[in-house]
Amino acid sequence: WAEHSASIRYQNNVWTLRAGITNIFDKNPPLVDGSEVFSVSNVPIGNGYSLDGRQYFFMVSKSFK
Repeated sequence: WAEHSASIRYQNNVWTLRAGITNIFDKNPPLVDGSEVFSVSNVPIGNGYSLDGRQYFFMVSKSFK
């Protein structure tokens, strides 16, 4: 299973702006059938997968030098 993400960043001496998208193609994680549930022991189902689907993000930071 692969997930594609992209982001863009602008940075100068004081400000940094970053925006992007995760899970570009909004792909669902693989399904787990009943026989695999008993073999995962203490690992939560969905561990390692983004269960939220596609997400957008925006970040602003300022440097105080």
